[in-house]
Amino acid sequence: MSEDTTGTVIGVCGFSGAGKTTFAAEMALRFRLPVLATGEVVRRRLIERSEPLTPETIARMSDEIRLETGGQFVRVLAPQLARALAGSRVVIVDCLREESDLLALRELGYRVALVAVNAGEGARIARAQARAREGDPVTAEGLRSLDERERRLGVDRLVAGADHQVANDGALGDFVSRAAAVVTAILGAA
Repeated sequence: MSEDTTGTVIGVCGFSGAGKTTFAAEMALRFRLPVLATGEVVRRRLIERSEPLTPETIARMSDEIRLETGGQFVRVLAPQLARALAGSRVVIVDCLREESDLLALRELGYRVALVAVNAGEGARIARAQARAREGDPVTAEGLRSLDERERRLGVDRLVAGADHQVANDGALGDFVSRAAAVVTAILGAA
């Protein structure tokens, strides 16, 4: 493992609809931390190519980026991470999907605090339907299909091995309070 010389990354992991983006947005506001989002890289590339945002095109573009980065998707954020950490000692990355992402961040010299956001399937489906983000599944079948793809990537292993677990099956305020307690602890150790 590399020595931490460049800052701390709060890596957020979890299955689709668990609340990773909500965690990142709420903690960024509360603690004034920059956020980098891997999903936005994928969506931006598809938009630049005038391709539709569908689960299939998102998966294809994600695979293309994995090939481009030698199987370490998060490396696509390396330049942005360096810039963000030049102005802040801690950055949130929404989201890590593979163990290779965690390894890449450590190889780049970052201290990584991995936070898993967890929610049951019913809550995740309801959130996906409520946000209606283009390209996201909005049915139970679509979410289960995405879950299976994410399991093949290793999301379940990242979640199981995370440094911190934050449950998100109830009220938003309760989730934000639990998340803030975790980030406070991370910041205290950074």
